[in-house]
Amino acid sequence: MKIMPLTQEHLNKVSILIFKDIFQHSFPSTLIAKYEEFAREANLTKELANPNTIAFVSVYDKEVLGFIFGYKDLERITVIRYLSGNPESKPLLLDRFIKEAKKDFPISIKTDAFQFMANKNLLTDIGFKLKRGNEYANVESLSYELNLSYSKA
Repeated sequence: MKIMPLTQEHLNKVSILIFKDIFQHSFPSTLIAKYEEFAREANLTKELANPNTIAFVSVYDKEVLGFIFGYKDLERITVIRYLSGNPESKPLLLDRFIKEAKKDFPISIKTDAFQFMANKNLLTDIGFKLKRGNEYANVESLSYELNLSYSKA
């Protein structure tokens, strides 16, 4: 299995993986709609063109097994928007994402939204901590966050 930067040639398979993911779970329709929009290949193309995007795929024998997609925020925070794949590829994707993100010296890496409950064991094993976010009309947002430290070389 190879971990490589996500490119245009992988977007169709990534789109299919996202659609499989969102319809496998019983999420509220508003969240499904949000990720359906994100999953469309045309929108993924726009996201990939953003210079702040950090994205990788795991590939074996030309088959996309998983991917991680996120971006650098202006506030020295890196956000993981989506992580999906088989159990063998997810830790490798996450490790590669963290290494790439650290090149810009962010203070933390956060997860975005609901789908990270499926990855909570992986995230906590690496050191991510559950964080409470904003409250909206009887709903409290939660995310995972990894605070980063750097040693002086």
